[in-house]
Amino acid sequence: MYRRIRLALATTVAAALTGGLVAGAAAPAAAVTAAGNGLHGDFNGDGYRDVAIGVPGGTDGNMGAGWVGVVYGTSAGIDPARRKVLTQGGSVNPGTPEGDDLFGARLSVADFDGDGFSDLAVGAPGEDLSPNADQGTVTLYWGGPSGLGTSAVLVKDPVPRDGNKFGGALTAGDFDGDGDTDLASYNALFSTVSVLNGPFTRTGTWASASTVPLPETSQYATGYLSSGNVSGDAADDLVVQYRPMRGGASRAWYFRGSTSGEGLVQEAVLPSSHTSAVGDIDKNGYADIVVADAYGTTGLGGTVTVLYGSSAGLGTSRAATALTQNSSGVPGSSESGDRFGASLSVADVTGDGYGDLAVGLPGEDLGSLADAGSVVLLRGSANGIAISGNQSITQDTSGIPGTAESKDQFGSFVLLSDINNKGRADLTASAIGEAVAGTTVRTGAVWRLRGAGTGLTGTGSKSFGSYELGRAREDQTFGQALGG
Repeated sequence: MYRRIRLALATTVAAALTGGLVAGAAAPAAAVTAAGNGLHGDFNGDGYRDVAIGVPGGTDGNMGAGWVGVVYGTSAGIDPARRKVLTQGGSVNPGTPEGDDLFGARLSVADFDGDGFSDLAVGAPGEDLSPNADQGTVTLYWGGPSGLGTSAVLVKDPVPRDGNKFGGALTAGDFDGDGDTDLASYNALFSTVSVLNGPFTRTGTWASASTVPLPETSQYATGYLSSGNVSGDAADDLVVQYRPMRGGASRAWYFRGSTSGEGLVQEAVLPSSHTSAVGDIDKNGYADIVVADAYGTTGLGGTVTVLYGSSAGLGTSRAATALTQNSSGVPGSSESGDRFGASLSVADVTGDGYGDLAVGLPGEDLGSLADAGSVVLLRGSANGIAISGNQSITQDTSGIPGTAESKDQFGSFVLLSDINNKGRADLTASAIGEAVAGTTVRTGAVWRLRGAGTGLTGTGSKSFGSYELGRAREDQTFGQALGG
């Protein structure tokens, strides 16, 4: 179950559901029972991880209402023929689809009610709830033998305010170590973090809530959250980042979880960064924190920094590793606008037990193709990030469908998860600028690549967009959030 794994990036989502599994889909590996298997990211309990794809700019009656596509895993990976589409409204789904709700802007996957099935939280930070504009909502979709979509509920907002944008940054974890999954949400209006302590009920309530004040605050900011077990105790830890929308440097902190009832405690100030991921790269039993300044404020083209966890605390067993594309062993070269680290994910791709790091570079130029984009895979090792065996993946890599083009932004968002249950994490990567074939309409698309002993392979990879999920070809921002 999620609280046992503790290594996955989590995000949150609020939405409603239409559609169902397509007839003739491949049979699951094992029969689904009334109780789930506790496998993180498995919404229907069939033994394969599933992937949720956020389309916050998609049209659902109104432009920017947003929707979420859920693609179920199989022995061959994710299959767009086995899908459900979540939108607001209808008999099951709370809310009403309105322009600029941005439903699907953030996604978080965890078992929120402890039944062994993974659930999906969907954030709609632009949702208006009278009398508050942009108060935002989070919707929980409950997993079960039929997957997502039979039951959903709005999560109660602990601090409902005008402009709060609840659901705009979310992550799940067991921050108090009691065995129940909790949910953290960034509050844009006051630059604080709300922690909702589980268990969550099917009516959307939580056991208790607390507010984590940040050391420095900036009103009207954008935030990013991730979580994992860095300290090695029973409680998960939290990484918080925000970037002022009115200019100024970004901020990032590490908060240690606690089993003593003291809540999340600030443990360290992290390098200036905008995105993060948590996972055990050096296989010492403690999760490491990866942060990225993708906009090049601390290094041309972007900088990714790895801070290693240990029994003695963050960064005490091994010095932090700061990487750019000019670093030894990192494919490519640093150029302005590459956005090295715009998205991050950690999981074991090769099956050797070390967490590998996927780094998105949606601004990477390929020759004369501006912003074609790429994904770099950095191998984990006993010494941290390896200096050999690393890869650069583009749409021109052998076996990958499609062709690299200007403004594709391949690598916009990345997710590593073992979808086909082969013991190696697969890569799901989006390109939010990908155009519909034969047109200039940039709707976005998603690719899936298999993990292998030598890294990622294009053999057997596939790609799809909104049309393959039964939606309009014109829906934009397909893949702007990934959860699984």
